[in-house]
This record gives sequence, C-alpha cells and structure tokens, in this order.
Amino acid sequence: MTEWLLEGLFLGIFCELGVIMSYHLILLTPVFHNLSQYRMDKITSRSAINWFTVGYFLLIGFFFELLQVNSGNHVLSTNFIILIVIMLIGIIDYWQDLLVVGLLTAIRLLMVGIGDSGFLQLGIGLAFVLGLMLIRAVLTQKTVWLDFGIQSVAILIFWVTFFALGVVNIVTVFQLVVQYICLLGTFYLALKLIYQDNELMVVLSRNASHDYLTGLLNQRMYEADFRQQLAVAKQKATPLSLIAFDIDYFKDINDHHGHDAGNQVLVEVATIIKQISRSYQSGSRLYRVGGEEFNLVLPNLDQKSAERVALRCCQMVSHSGIQYHGAKIPVTLSAGISDFTKGDTQIIDLYLRADRNLYLSKQRGRNRVTVNGTTMVADQ
Repeated sequence: MTEWLLEGLFLGIFCELGVIMSYHLILLTPVFHNLSQYRMDKITSRSAINWFTVGYFLLIGFFFELLQVNSGNHVLSTNFIILIVIMLIGIIDYWQDLLVVGLLTAIRLLMVGIGDSGFLQLGIGLAFVLGLMLIRAVLTQKTVWLDFGIQSVAILIFWVTFFALGVVNIVTVFQLVVQYICLLGTFYLALKLIYQDNELMVVLSRNASHDYLTGLLNQRMYEADFRQQLAVAKQKATPLSLIAFDIDYFKDINDHHGHDAGNQVLVEVATIIKQISRSYQSGSRLYRVGGEEFNLVLPNLDQKSAERVALRCCQMVSHSGIQYHGAKIPVTLSAGISDFTKGDTQIIDLYLRADRNLYLSKQRGRNRVTVNGTTMVADQ
C-alpha cells in the first residue's frame, strides 16, 4: 500500500500536472501567442494549436506505452493513456481525437502484438473510450460534476471487467479506480486554474490595449498600428489617411450635465464614428487618444475619401441628438485631416498636420472639417 501511494498515486498526480502545465506553458510561448493575435486568421491559428495538441499528446501517449512495455506491466499507465484521450475531447475536433485513438491503438499493437493480454486490454479500452466519446457527444447539458460522475462509474466498470477476466485482482482494481478518480479530479482542478489564469491574461491584455470606457484601442495601440500602416504605405506606395476628431465644448457638457453624461457622449460618438468609417473602409481603426480626442486611421483611402468620411461623421454626430435622462445634449465634432506624402518619415509627421488642421476647424467655428488649411462646414 505504501509503495502504491508513493509511486502509483502521488507521483502519478505530479506527472499529470507536469504534462498539463508543460502543454499550457508551450502555448504561452511567442509562437503560439502570436497565432492568437487579431492580425492572424482565426481558422489558421486554431488549426495550428489543434495539430500541436495532437502531436504533443501522441508523444506523451507513446512515452506511457513504452513505459508499460519496458516494465512488463500492461496496466501500469493505462489510466494515464485513457485520461489523455478524454482530455482531448473538447480541446480538439472529434475527428482529430479519433485520429489520436487510432494512432495510440497502432502503437499498442506494434509494441505488444496480438494474443497478449495487452491486446485484450486494448479492445476493452477502445470500447470504453469510444463509449465515453459517444456519451459526451449526445449530452446536451454538460457539467463538470456530471462528467466526473460518468467517468468515475465508467472506470469502475472498466477495471471490474478486467477483474472478471482474471487479469487483475480486487486490490489492484481498487487502487486503479482510486488513481483514476484522483487523476481526474486533479485534471479538472488544473483546468480551472489554467482557465482563470487565461481569463486574467485576456483582461490584462485588453486593458493594456483598449480604452476602458469606449472599448476603442488606446494611444499605445495607435502608435504601434499607425507605425506599421505607415511602413506598408511607404513600401507599397498606397494611400493612407488620418483624421483627428475632437468633441466640441466637451468641458461644457461635463459642467452642465455631469460626467456621467459626458461618458455617454464619448461612447455614442465613438460608436457613430466607428460605424461610418467601417462603411467606407473595412480596415479602418479608431483610437481614443485623449479625453475627448479620437484618431481614425484609414489605410488605402486617399485625402478626398477621408474628407467624405470626416464630413459624414460630423454630420451624423450633430444630428444624433444624444439623450441623457430625458434631456437632449447638443454635440458636434471638429476634424482635421492629413494623408501620406513621400516626405513623411514618422507617424508624427501626419499627426502634426492633422492636428494643425483640427486646430483651424476649432478656430473657425467648430463643427467643421479642415484639409490642407481649407475648412468646410459639416452641415453644408
């Protein structure tokens, strides 16, 4: 019993945790982290992670099969191999999970051959795993406790079958059932901790790149993205425009209606600009770069097209009639536009021109759009 507790249970739990955490840590490496970024195609990134998962757990399964063959004990690592396959259900596609089962089956056949007790174990094990896969596919209401209960009952039936066939004794059945239940519980606990860790990482990553109020990308992302867009425009000689927006008399809105009203104005103005810009340019990106300031980057749009976008945004905002507690808050926008020229070497070059034009829109009466020093009234 002491030997079983030390080698069969405790070392088994630590071995399982090592397998799970190693998998998690590899997925956090820059290669896989970059696959999950918005710049990558989601289908491609998901496929790459799935195939890595298949390869990783096949390697682990092969190791455990090798361990069983070298020890001469064909039940030594069975619980681990079953758990590996069960872990994959829900992580990868079902056909990939079946591929893993098929390859592990082939490995077992190559190692133990036909006519060995390991071959009998293989047949019963396949029936067990495929049965669990079928149950999981049929279940509509999946819960951790239900899944835990089904697997606990199933593993008991699995090892009692071997006892009935005279392969293992009753003490070994007890030990193997307890081992599997403990491994399963450890797996769910590790999965919960990994999930919480991933959720925290997502929140921290979003807070670092997005404005908490409007949900728009922030100043940090503006500089990084715009620098990249500028490099593309220079390399491919494609148009690139920047619109700097500023909400007119925003301080007065806060003073007369309160900061909650000001926050609502920011959110609704951001929504209007985003919707209009996307209708003109699907690749447009809007950033909140200050209190009431927004920068809109328009790749592949020239100055004239950017002018139409800016005028439309200003018109829609001025006609929106933002409501707050039954009161209509008049809101207008001013805008300044710049576009990429051959003399631009840094993003500050475009920004300074857009900001200078924005200042002229403010100075000449607000609710206006200025391009190259020429100002247009938005509502005309």
